[in-house]
Amino acid sequence: MSTNATKHTRRRRYGSYWEPIYEPEEASKAYPIEMWPPRQESLTRHAVEGQPVHGYPKLVDRGFFNCDFYGLFESASVRNCRFFMCDFGTTTWKKIKFKNCTFERSSFTQATFEDCDFSDCIWIDVGISGLETVFLRTVINNPEKFITSAYTNLDARVIKDEEHRGKQIKELEKTKAIASRRLMVSIRDHGGENAYYEAIKINTLQTARAGAAKSRYTRKYEQNSCIRKIRLTLTEYMYFFDLSIYRASGFINDWGKSVGRTALFGFAIWIIFASIYKAVGIKSDWPASLMASADVTLLVGYTKHAVVSLPAADKALYAANMLVGLLWYAVFIPTLVNRISRAR
Repeated sequence: MSTNATKHTRRRRYGSYWEPIYEPEEASKAYPIEMWPPRQESLTRHAVEGQPVHGYPKLVDRGFFNCDFYGLFESASVRNCRFFMCDFGTTTWKKIKFKNCTFERSSFTQATFEDCDFSDCIWIDVGISGLETVFLRTVINNPEKFITSAYTNLDARVIKDEEHRGKQIKELEKTKAIASRRLMVSIRDHGGENAYYEAIKINTLQTARAGAAKSRYTRKYEQNSCIRKIRLTLTEYMYFFDLSIYRASGFINDWGKSVGRTALFGFAIWIIFASIYKAVGIKSDWPASLMASADVTLLVGYTKHAVVSLPAADKALYAANMLVGLLWYAVFIPTLVNRISRAR
């Protein structure tokens, strides 16, 4: 066993207070060494060392509790296994397929995954790094759950200073934004459609959350003039406004995945406004109401219907129809173009 690797692994448990594996009381204890793949069905407080293997090992229903992994792990199938408070730091995993595994309070910081696949795994309080957790040609089929599970220590008994806790939150949101971006790029070229569009969703939302967290921290804990505090407050609320718009547009087109769903929203807009035109008497019959709603929703006949001589209420209704149609149009066309381009 490499002495340097051993010392580095133990240091992470007693020195990295922000990590889910933080347990300083265990730092001085020596862990017995177990070579990969392990023979036991369950390992507790072991140092698991990667090594070249022959064939394609299959690990099923195994448990790893408070274990430190180090070295190179290659070509294996890992199914229905549980990893609790495990440290994957400084490891490299190549061509490993994880299926239905649970990762709880485990650290992926400084770990590299090449040509790996995580399918239907459960993520609970996982330690990650935006720049040092590396995904190369690796797919996680539930990236939103992975990113949102990212952990930092906010225990007041460990971090007594409120400003420090605020900084931890800011850095966590930034880490999640960077990690989601890097994971999205990996899934884009090697993952399925569902995973890719879910990765787009979490990256889009997390980027806005990170911006809001940064503005909030700067406003609360840094020296600012009154005017700058107002600007930071407005910036923070603008990020929340962005989140609302992202969620609304994502709801309409299923985050870019569904053209049909977006078209159904357009159909609903058409029918709803046609019904309103008929109900309030702007148009006298259904054919005229449907034609007016189509013209205004598709932005081809707004000026034909919203003439100057109309009452203000009627013009306001046409304007509302135009605005809703414009927002739908702004979502529908890019979704259609994106789907065609993605298929090519």
